[in-house]
Amino acid sequence: MTRAVPARPAAPTPNVPFPRIPRINTREITVDKPVLYVHLDEGTDELTFQARVAMPAGGVLVEHWPERTLDAEGTVTWSGVRAHRGECRPRRYPTLTEFPCNGLEGCEAATLAQYETSDGACLTANNRDYDHLFYRGQLPTFEAPLALERAADGAVVARNPTGEMIGPFVVRVTVRAGRLSVLVSDAVGEGGEVTIPSPTAHPAPQSATTGAAARAAGIEALVAGLRGVGLTEPEIDAFGRAWWNEIFSTRRAPPRDELIYWLPQGLADRAAVLHFEPQPRAVRRALLVRQAL
Repeated sequence: MTRAVPARPAAPTPNVPFPRIPRINTREITVDKPVLYVHLDEGTDELTFQARVAMPAGGVLVEHWPERTLDAEGTVTWSGVRAHRGECRPRRYPTLTEFPCNGLEGCEAATLAQYETSDGACLTANNRDYDHLFYRGQLPTFEAPLALERAADGAVVARNPTGEMIGPFVVRVTVRAGRLSVLVSDAVGEGGEVTIPSPTAHPAPQSATTGAAARAAGIEALVAGLRGVGLTEPEIDAFGRAWWNEIFSTRRAPPRDELIYWLPQGLADRAAVLHFEPQPRAVRRALLVRQAL
């Protein structure tokens, strides 16, 4: 999710998963459920802005909403969007048989009503009101920020070669035989490394939890990251509706072992480039990384 806080006069703000160690070259990466919320500064009642999303080279936009003609295969621009205070008119979202779904498997545009919030600006474009802008893209490759090595005891050494801290926590999630286990690790500083034990190791690491307690611990750690980048409580709730059940699900889930953490703000444009006119005072992005082990 991205959220933009417009300067005065101002503009808009707004989440990404993937796999393996330490570089992903062959698997398609999906940028799922990214929605763009807009917040107006105090004293600004409305402004008109343009927002553009551009996927990196080789990336494509699978769907977006409101509907616009793509500038190119991986770029969409919403022009003349008016952000304003006050109630929105009833919002309408596409059905599975309409654009951009048209029978698309896993189409997310049809589910966007779930991610409405109560504190953002209302967005008006082409005489229709919206709560947020939405896009979903795919990348052919993506280099994970953490370089990983597995130790003989199942622990993982996570090294951070970037110039930004990865945190505030790194969450290791395993599902085995329908049982959820979670271990919350410290942040990985710039150029640093952290050893993250398996939450299913014997004896169990002190910080490992299972079942309902594991879900609660994992959510608490990830919410700390959302608050850290400046998302509001309604936005955090919307993020949770989008992701918590999927991340911590044990129903019909195949065995999995993965690290989950927030993509550093400075690396977010590697997943999708955002451009606004006029420039907002702040853009806060919450992009989730799921790195399979």
